[in-house]
Formats: sequence, C-alpha cells, structure tokens
Amino acid sequence: MKNIVSILNEFKKIGLTSFDGVTRCVYDENWLAAQKKYMQIASDYGLYTFVDDIGNVYATTEKNLGQKAFILSGSHMDTVINGGPLDGVYGTLASLILLLY
Repeated sequence: MKNIVSILNEFKKIGLTSFDGVTRCVYDENWLAAQKKYMQIASDYGLYTFVDDIGNVYATTEKNLGQKAFILSGSHMDTVINGGPLDGVYGTLASLILLLY
C-alpha cells in the first residue's frame, strides 16, 4: 500500500499552479482528473466505486449496499484558487484509508 504522503504528492500535481498552489474547480479538467485518480486508487485497493448524478464519487467495501446501514465520510476534490496541497483531498484520502483498515 502506498503511504498517504506519496498519494498526496500525486494529487498535488493535478491542478498545480505557477504559484505552487493547486486549483481544481468543480467540473473542470483538473477536478475530473482528480476524481478519476481517486476512483483508480480505490479500485486498486479492491474497493467498489460509483458516481452519483452530480459527480460525487463513492468508494465502498461492498458492491451492492442494498438496504444495509452504512456510514458516509469524505471531503472534496475541488480547491480554492491556488489552494494548498491538502485542500479537500486530505479528508477524501483519509476516509479512503480508513476503509482499508
């Protein structure tokens, strides 16, 4: 398993600005790339992913949740303009890592 620092560094490259910040606005190409990367990482760890009608990505330990109770945890892939490398993505990845333990 990759450590969280190496994964965060991968995400920092998506939307990196000339000011060494990160910009991923909702639905822009960087945001979409980050969503896709998150789904790939989750799949690599054996999780199931799906996207709802407005673009929220979910990763689960079971393919079909059905009527089972579940807990949602997460964050966001978008950032403020020239945001820091942890903006949004840290909470998203922390939730992903919790599913793996």
